[in-house]
Amino acid sequence: MSNFDLARFSTKRGKKNEYIIKNGKRYREREGRLIEVETIATEADAKAEAAKAKHRWSHIGCPWGYLADVCRLPEGRAMVVVAIYIYRRTVVCKSRTVTLPGAKLAELGVDRAQKSRALAQLARVSIIRIEDNTAGRTAKVTLLWNG
Repeated sequence: MSNFDLARFSTKRGKKNEYIIKNGKRYREREGRLIEVETIATEADAKAEAAKAKHRWSHIGCPWGYLADVCRLPEGRAMVVVAIYIYRRTVVCKSRTVTLPGAKLAELGVDRAQKSRALAQLARVSIIRIEDNTAGRTAKVTLLWNG
C-alpha cells in the first residue's frame, strides 16, 4: 500500500474527523494506511429514527360512519381533509372543541381559503360548530357529530 494514490478518492472534512470514501465505505488515513471506519447506531439514534418514522406514518383515522357522512356532502377534497383532521384533533386533544392549526392542513394541500370554506360547509350541515373564527387567529371548532 505504499504507492496507494489517495487523490482518486473523495475526502470529507468535518469538524473533528477527516475520512475518505472508497467503494461506499469510509476510511481514515493513519500513518499512510487506510483504516475502515464503521458507524454503530446507538439506542438514541434508533429512538430518534423511530420518532421520525412515527411522524411520517401517523395514522389518521375516523369511524366509518363519520367518513361516510362527510363523503355524502357535495363539495370536494378539502372539506373531507378538514373533516378528518377535525375528528383526529378531537381524539388527540381529548376534547370535542379544538383549534385547527393551518400548518398541518397546508401539508395536505389545504390553504386558508379552502379551510375557511370547508369549515363553513361543515357548520352548515351541523357536523361542527364554529366557536371562534376571529380574523388572524386559528379557528376553534366543536365537533357535533355523534354517529
